[in-house]
Amino acid sequence: MSGNERKPGAAGTRVVLVTASGPGGQVDVGVRSDATPADLASSLASVLGVGIGPAVVEHHAPPRPGTPMGTRVRLDAYTSLADSGVADGDLIAFKTPGEAAALRPGG
Repeated sequence: MSGNERKPGAAGTRVVLVTASGPGGQVDVGVRSDATPADLASSLASVLGVGIGPAVVEHHAPPRPGTPMGTRVRLDAYTSLADSGVADGDLIAFKTPGEAAALRPGG
């Protein structure tokens, strides 16, 4: 899609400011809230160090009113950031399946 084309209904699409991280690094980025983690990985593959292979995507949110401990949950790579509850200031972490398994209790 070129910069001049718009998706239907794109005029009201919000932009969320997130930090995307992966095995190769991290970057702060403004991304459309209707984008998916898969879109984000595709656009930032060289910065994040993620390829076309499988990746585990996690959403880390800082403490907020109502969630004093913050949140850390896995994301569906094909569900929009907005539908996944991603908000400004959140971290989207891309991990290889091996990295994700090593972080699990007993893993």
